Amino acid sequence: MASFWNILEYSCYLILLFFMIPIEIKKDENLNEFLNYIRDFNKSYTDKNTFKLRFDTFKESLKTIEKLNENKTNLSASYGLNVFSDFFPYDVQFAAKTSMKMFKVDHHSGPLPNKVDWRTKDVITRVKSQDDCGSCWAFSVIETMESMNAIKNKELKELSVQQSVDCSSENRGCNGGDICSLAHWLLSNQVPVVLEEEYPYNARFQMCRELNKSGIYLSKYSCGSLVGAEDVILNYLAFKGPLAVALNIHTWQYYVGGTIQFHCSSNVNSMIHSAQIVGYDLTAAVPYYIVRNSWGHDYGDSGYVYIAYGKNMCGIANEVLALDV
Repeated sequence: MASFWNILEYSCYLILLFFMIPIEIKKDENLNEFLNYIRDFNKSYTDKNTFKLRFDTFKESLKTIEKLNENKTNLSASYGLNVFSDFFPYDVQFAAKTSMKMFKVDHHSGPLPNKVDWRTKDVITRVKSQDDCGSCWAFSVIETMESMNAIKNKELKELSVQQSVDCSSENRGCNGGDICSLAHWLLSNQVPVVLEEEYPYNARFQMCRELNKSGIYLSKYSCGSLVGAEDVILNYLAFKGPLAVALNIHTWQYYVGGTIQFHCSSNVNSMIHSAQIVGYDLTAAVPYYIVRNSWGHDYGDSGYVYIAYGKNMCGIANEVLALDV
């Protein structure tokens, strides 16, 4: 049942509709759906111009969702309304120069498991949200350090993302960054990554703090392309641990579940996001990677996205980072 305050907020939007929003909006067939969306996703806008702008964006999202769901089958990803449906499409490119080299890690020769999910092994921290800050590059790398530290030392700790946002000289804070560049900065400067509680995330760029030398250190890394060699990704996930990757996510803001196997380019020039691969499933009708995003628990499948294996879908093999602590 809706709370008093939710009903009051909804009523305020109705007042805004009839007394402040131009007459052409009142007649729009999508308006009731937008008002329901505002209520369901607990949205609020500061003025009538913002309301109209978000409404126009919402209508474009409806068109895009309908197109993405054309010819959908039970095996396809589902696209629909979510917390990002009143947002403009994500169009911020990475601002940092990449430090990719030849990807080189030890290859395990044993039989490959059909399924791997590091979430079941107590080495994956909770899903977080980067909020209104282009810090995905920091989240994916620091989350992978958390996982590798838990695998090695049997202790799961939340590490500071904000530290890299503020301090990494090879990236640009909330304006973008690159996973390989962050790994290079962490290793070459022997940066101790401190705990989240010591340097908490606040989704904005600020002056780098002076810290002591106590923390988790990156000991080595490999970062490069594995296009045409996704079996190497599986082998690493099975026998070593999670990985950080760069991705193309131009349709992700409409994703609500299922396995992405179409509508997601592998073009290396479209890589605008980073995330962490935490497992895979080869027994599914469409084999897939399990990818942890940094858009909060309410996004996708409790914060996770499933991406088809073997097709370099979303450019998942274009830039892959493996690391040790």
